[in-house]
Amino acid sequence: MHYEDNGIAFIMDKTGIIVGTSTQLVPQLTELAGDHKLGDSITKAVAEMFKNKEGNVSFTLSNVEYIAAYAQISSIEGWYVVTATPVRPIKTSIAKAASLIVVIAALSTLTAVVVTSLRIKNIAGPVAATAQRMQEMADGDISCLRRYSEPTTR
Repeated sequence: MHYEDNGIAFIMDKTGIIVGTSTQLVPQLTELAGDHKLGDSITKAVAEMFKNKEGNVSFTLSNVEYIAAYAQISSIEGWYVVTATPVRPIKTSIAKAASLIVVIAALSTLTAVVVTSLRIKNIAGPVAATAQRMQEMADGDISCLRRYSEPTTR
């Protein structure tokens, strides 16, 4: 089974031996397991798998950090289907998505500021004109009333 560009998928039996895969990384794992040279992170990951029927674990192999999802095969006690992928591409994708979200948020904020300022001008203009006319009337100039009391022709 081939999983993405750098990911792997395999079947592991109840003793921790990998019994089904087509990737080149898994024979390397099997060879290391046979020589008892698996790192602590892989040993802990396999031990964690045997405690649960499904879940996620992480491990490091050849200085590459992996995250693996596993599930026990219900029809065969102690056998697991495991998929693992390097963490770096996941982190890269998350960083790209976060950058895109920041850009979208900035553009949305800028758009909101522009629309708000335009709406404020639409509202503030008539209010300011009304306040000016009220001040003119308070000063005794009632000529501004005639401008609005004359009938309009259409």
